[in-house]
Amino acid sequence: MATDKKGFSKREKFLLLLVCVVGITAVMVMYIIIPFYNRLEDSREVYNAATIERMQIEMVMGTEEFLRDGYETAALAYYELRDVFLNEAHLSGIGLLLTRLTEEHNMHPIEQRLSNPVSAPDRDMLMVVTATMTLRGTYENLKSLLDTVEATEYLRVSNVSFSFGADGEMSTVRISFEVTMIRDV
Repeated sequence: MATDKKGFSKREKFLLLLVCVVGITAVMVMYIIIPFYNRLEDSREVYNAATIERMQIEMVMGTEEFLRDGYETAALAYYELRDVFLNEAHLSGIGLLLTRLTEEHNMHPIEQRLSNPVSAPDRDMLMVVTATMTLRGTYENLKSLLDTVEATEYLRVSNVSFSFGADGEMSTVRISFEVTMIRDV
């Protein structure tokens, strides 16, 4: 075997070089390539999870937008129907209340007209309905009715006119009430 001046043969140099290359490659694989590959896999998992989450959010946003539009449409329809119903219910209830009140005082209703509720001046939460009634009865019954109305907080008489019959007794009374109520919100 041929030896070199330093004592290593060509074959030993070759083997030493090969061991160094394999060692450096192993160190690079273990400390550089494998951690980089693991981080790359983690990044892919995070990216896939974020993509799935984004798709779910887009689906929810689309559904939410659809539901919001449907809700707004339904809410508008509800409030329109509610307003019509409440106006009719209030007018019907007010008509029954006034009819019962007049009959309790022996005044017999002939005709009744109710206006639609309007906002009370300078009071947003109050509504006023004007009710005009034609009644038949006596002066004493009318006085008793007016005394009862004066004691209430929600009724006010705005106009009274009456005519007398042939026997001097009052026969027809035309009376206008203003009924105040709280607006439904």
